[in-house]
Amino acid sequence: MNYYLIITGLIFLSAVFGYINVQFLKLPITIGLMLITILYTLGVLALSYFNDTLLKVEVEFIQQIDFEKVLMDYMLSFLLFAGALHANFQELKNSVGQL
Repeated sequence: MNYYLIITGLIFLSAVFGYINVQFLKLPITIGLMLITILYTLGVLALSYFNDTLLKVEVEFIQQIDFEKVLMDYMLSFLLFAGALHANFQELKNSVGQL
């Protein structure tokens, strides 16, 4: 499966979960997304007792992902950029000046 399609699906799910959190739960983003993800996973597991089609599709989807390639080739640059955006340069300047 195309890695861009996988990433697009994951971003779409996180956007939907984020919207649900902002509109209804109003929790901090990390806590809200984790809670909704856990509820989604438990819902898929509960649904698999009646009809396991969705669970089989998700298992097949996850087995097609080469996590090392996705993380190192596609996601690492975005994660590093996001980390750099949250860097406090004034504090960094002060700590370098103390050396």
